[in-house]
Amino acid sequence: YISGEYTFLDNILNHYWEGVSKLFPSFMAPNLITLIGFTCMVASYLIMLSEDRSFSQTLPSEKFLIAGLLQFIYQTFDAVDGKQARKTKSSSPLGQLLDHGLDSIASGLISCTVSQSFRLGTSPKLFWFYIITQCSFFVSQWSEIHTEVLQTNVGQFGVTEAELLTIFVLVMTGLRGQGFWDGKFFELPMKLPGPIFKDIFDFDYLDAISYLSLIHI
Repeated sequence: YISGEYTFLDNILNHYWEGVSKLFPSFMAPNLITLIGFTCMVASYLIMLSEDRSFSQTLPSEKFLIAGLLQFIYQTFDAVDGKQARKTKSSSPLGQLLDHGLDSIASGLISCTVSQSFRLGTSPKLFWFYIITQCSFFVSQWSEIHTEVLQTNVGQFGVTEAELLTIFVLVMTGLRGQGFWDGKFFELPMKLPGPIFKDIFDFDYLDAISYLSLIHI
């Protein structure tokens, strides 16, 4: 596929990614790198899920620090797998499908870890936060069908910046605690029809997010 333009941070981190890509032997399949990175992303939320499913409990600080590290590994491997594919001349439609398919799941897990940091709870805030973050991924994939270019940024803000911002939130939560974010975000009154899923479809917000994840995949 044809990727969009690099942002300022992409150009800086590209030197780091190139260095990491040289550490992988030529016989290592790029899809394996993709799977290892995705495993780290899954683990970053599973360590939180084992403590709380309501996005409202206070978790041990070390879980957020570990999650930040795991998501940094995911971000690195996600950037390197394509370089490995080009280095070994093993790029394929299957590799693209696996990479972007797992990214679609990972984007949902990123939303969950940030929601846990902010303790959004099972409320309209959680639902709309999840919808907003998922729309950006969906739109970029949808536009590729028509333009044949995968645009992953708007100006100087793109996937890399979003992932590093998430890592920053996790690390700050680990260092300062979840209470650090209280009163800083999501304070606007939510007048949107939050209970619509309960009234019409008779399931709660966690169920709605689960179904949306399946549809997204």
